[in-house]
Amino acid sequence: MSTASRKIAYALARRSSISSTIIAKRTFATASTSNVRSNNPPYKSPLAPFFDNISKGRTTSGLKDDDPVMPEPEYLKCGIRRDALRFKANHFPHLNLPPFIHTAEHKVTLLLELQYIPFRNEMERELFIEMASKGGRYNEKHQLIQMSSTKFASRIENMRYLTALVERLMVCVKGLAQEGDEFYHSGKVNEVLDEVTYL
Repeated sequence: MSTASRKIAYALARRSSISSTIIAKRTFATASTSNVRSNNPPYKSPLAPFFDNISKGRTTSGLKDDDPVMPEPEYLKCGIRRDALRFKANHFPHLNLPPFIHTAEHKVTLLLELQYIPFRNEMERELFIEMASKGGRYNEKHQLIQMSSTKFASRIENMRYLTALVERLMVCVKGLAQEGDEFYHSGKVNEVLDEVTYL
C-alpha cells in the first residue's frame, strides 16, 4: 500500500470517528435537555405581572385609568393647603471655633403666597397683611408673606413653629373680622403680634 493511499485511508477513518462522536454528543445533549425540561415546571417570566397590568389597563402601582394618581392634599386647621407653605433653609460649613455651628444654621424661612390663603372677605385679607407685615415681611409686588425663625436649635422645630404661627394668625384675623373689639381685648391678638414682631 502506497503512502498516499495510507494517508487517505487514515483521513477517512478519522473523519468518520469525529462525525460519530459529534452525533453521539448531539443525541446525548438532546436526551439530557429533554429530561431537564420534563422535570422542571414551565417557564414563567418575571415581567408577566407588568404585562398583565398593561393588558388590563392598570399601572404598576395597581391603579386603574380613572383612579387619581396624586393623593388628596392636606390642609391646615385654618384652611391653607400644606403644600402651599414653602420653606427655605441654608447650610453652612462647620466653624473652627466653638460652638462650631454657624448662627444661621437652623434658620428656616417660610414663604406663603396670598392666593393660597382662603380669605372669606376683603377685611380678612387686609387684617392678615397688616398683622403679618410687621418688620417688612410682606412683599407687595409678589403678594408674598415671608417669615423667618431661629427660635429653636432644630430646623424641623422652626418649621413647625412657623406653621403654627400662620394658623394662629388666621385665627386672629377671622376673630377680628367677626367679633371686632371684643376679640381684640381678649389678649390673643397682642400675643401673636408680639411673636410676629420679634421673629
